[in-house]
Amino acid sequence: MRELRSPRWSIGEIASVLKYQHRIIIISVIGCLSAALLFLAVTPKKYIATAVLLTETRQAPDDDAASSDAVVDSTVIESQMEAVRSGSLALRVIDELGLADDPEFGKPRPGFLSRLLALSPIGKGPAHKANPREIALDNLQAKLKIDRIGRSYVAEIDATSIDAEKAAKIANAIADGYIEEQLGARQESQLRANKWMQDRLVVLRDQATRAEKAARDATVTGSSPGQTAASGVVSADNGKALDLAAKARIARAGYEAYLNRYTQALQLQKVAIPSTSARVLTRAIPPNIPGSPRTTLVLALSLIAGCTLGTLGAFGAEFVQAPVRSRSQLSTALGVRVFEPLPLCKVRTGLFGRDKGLPVVLVGNSGSGANAAENELRKIKIALSQFDLQKPTRAIGVTSPTSHDGKTTVAYNLALLSAQSGSRTLLIDANLRNPTLAKCFCERDGELFTKFITGVDETLSVVRLADNLSFVGQSNFAIPAHPADILSCDAMHQALQRAQGNFDYIIIDLPAMLDHVDARAIALLLDRVLMVCRWGSPIADLERCLENAEVISSRLLGIVINKSPETRSSGFVRPIKKPEQSDGTIDRVEA
Repeated sequence: MRELRSPRWSIGEIASVLKYQHRIIIISVIGCLSAALLFLAVTPKKYIATAVLLTETRQAPDDDAASSDAVVDSTVIESQMEAVRSGSLALRVIDELGLADDPEFGKPRPGFLSRLLALSPIGKGPAHKANPREIALDNLQAKLKIDRIGRSYVAEIDATSIDAEKAAKIANAIADGYIEEQLGARQESQLRANKWMQDRLVVLRDQATRAEKAARDATVTGSSPGQTAASGVVSADNGKALDLAAKARIARAGYEAYLNRYTQALQLQKVAIPSTSARVLTRAIPPNIPGSPRTTLVLALSLIAGCTLGTLGAFGAEFVQAPVRSRSQLSTALGVRVFEPLPLCKVRTGLFGRDKGLPVVLVGNSGSGANAAENELRKIKIALSQFDLQKPTRAIGVTSPTSHDGKTTVAYNLALLSAQSGSRTLLIDANLRNPTLAKCFCERDGELFTKFITGVDETLSVVRLADNLSFVGQSNFAIPAHPADILSCDAMHQALQRAQGNFDYIIIDLPAMLDHVDARAIALLLDRVLMVCRWGSPIADLERCLENAEVISSRLLGIVINKSPETRSSGFVRPIKKPEQSDGTIDRVEA
């Protein structure tokens, strides 16, 4: 079974994963940027207008001695900030600007979902009619942002609206309304003070009147008939009258003094102008650039999100799929022999790509990638000759987990290299469902494979491709039975035995193992099996091939990693010859 990858990643491994899975990152970035552009396209532009307000710095309306150099009281400042944010001030602005009748604030247009619910039985019940002023108040407070600047008395008022002019009007109306409320609060405070003083004057006047009346009554009572002043005797009633008279004079004096003070206060209020230390430092002007949504910020965040999601997806795909990346990784995961990877070569196709999809020639080319591939193929050939000296390898099957892994290219070039080294080599296209090689080399006789397995005239009918290299295949094969039955039949066994008497190596191009069972069917007739996998393909595919085919596992020579971009060719390689370009010479070899 495959070993779990170590949770520790080196910088080189991280860079490799990002390089290999770059398509996931690109798709993620494109998706996030597309979503951001769609968001910017459908989201209404909102403008933010800002007014700067100096709040009231005096702690009390009568605190005229307060100066601008007084220590900032946080409690006072926060109280003033709450006054700016108050609902009463917001309602004042709503009434002044008529926001209750504005669709943006007081009468929002019903959306598609609201109209749909209105048509359904659920939405046909008695609806609650909300007060437009209440709706406007909620919407306005949601679009207002009032913050204190630093530790000063200054407040910054931000108003948001889909109309730049309206945003500026709202911000200025909030600032002006706050100042007017402060002035109104001072006037109201003065009115309350005047009323209190009037009430106090009434009380003092009543007290003085009662005291004077009591003094007069005591004086009248104390002056009895027949009492003379010459007697020198002052009665107790006369002393009481004098005391009451003194109290009456004091009460009257207090009343007169308070009345004089009240009169002076009224005269000062008549000539005084109501004032407040609050003022607008900067009036809001209609902004030219929308404040929301911020295009640059949205695009930057979408780019960051795309890169982040793409990176996570890349590592997730790398961990879940566990693709083939290197020889050491695959050898450790499967515990089998793995040859050096074959490079990814650039193919020079014909006009309009007519040769696209054909196997390529890796032996004898001058490109750096082709030279590297030829060197690795030579190592495989040496491994074939030295694998078991007691029982030389004769029949070699070349297969892969899935199609398009390059097994046909490996089989053809391995056979070509073996022939160039002087070994008599027979290349068999046993992929009866998609005979790629047969379509190239068996145009003149499309039934060579049938003649090969039936042994017509006790001879082997083959196509000579080059010196020491022959080929058997069938391009117009009308399948009389299941291909797996044909490859595992006694006739096939006997044909291979006859061929081993005339050839040093028989290299058989087999179908992909996960696509069909043909490779398993012929496995008992093979000496060795060479497995080809594409660089980047899942290791799990190789595991399935080896676990479900014990015969192939026991005969496995090794695994070849094909199309590795680590050693990409700097030049071009050419496809194999097309049918019209092959000499197609048919030889008959005595069995």
